[in-house]
Amino acid sequence: MMQKNKVLFLGLFLMLFLGVALQSFAQETEIEWVRQDSIDYSSPKTTHMLMFGMTAQSYFLGDLSASPQKWSNAFHVSLRFNRKERVNGCLYLGVGFITAENIFYKVGLPAERKLPNTFFRTEMLNFVGELHYNIIKRRNFAFYVGQGIGLSRFVVYDKDGNPLSSAASSRARGEEYGNITLLLPTSVGVFYLLKNGYGVGAQLSLFNPMTDYLDNIGQWGTQSGNDNVMALRISVIAPLKRIFPPKIPNYTHQQEESAK
Repeated sequence: MMQKNKVLFLGLFLMLFLGVALQSFAQETEIEWVRQDSIDYSSPKTTHMLMFGMTAQSYFLGDLSASPQKWSNAFHVSLRFNRKERVNGCLYLGVGFITAENIFYKVGLPAERKLPNTFFRTEMLNFVGELHYNIIKRRNFAFYVGQGIGLSRFVVYDKDGNPLSSAASSRARGEEYGNITLLLPTSVGVFYLLKNGYGVGAQLSLFNPMTDYLDNIGQWGTQSGNDNVMALRISVIAPLKRIFPPKIPNYTHQQEESAK
């Protein structure tokens, strides 16, 4: 059953990846013809952007949630397709970790072996395809909301750096889990571009993983539902492709008179 779910998740992810690629590389067929003196040639349209930088991410809504939450560093790189006015695609790769400790955590259900972990550090490698809907879109600015689908490979460790997935005594009898999960991240973001196409951006996301084992705790958990992760991405933007407006001859009044 687990193998079938992985195949299904991979199929859904590949479908989204294909949809983003087709949408992003589709050629525009309409050209806006304007007078040469009304064109700002210093601000061409940036259609493909490379975004990279640091991410601050935090585990919350899990069985070991504590206050205050711990924020950890991660690194991300993404490719945003910026050709369309309303809906744009984005491919995202992120690597980092989350961690938490709750020394007051106790197993609520009776069990023969009550040795749950109260600390964890989970390393994550995420690959996501996103669709961004632009609420506000200008040539050098955008404010958007996004929804994505992707896969995450995660490994949970204890304080000594040992993998917790192989520590059977830390979970209920016979409880096992895989280290690949589906992600359905929901985001809100903004970016600003300078005239040369470089810029900065920020995006706040909830990863919405389809697993309850980012903290290694499932059946012995005190909270229902899957674990979750909040992430704030700060990006430096570099233009990969830019389109300059077409130059149209600016006919003067004298040229019109001579043509008569």
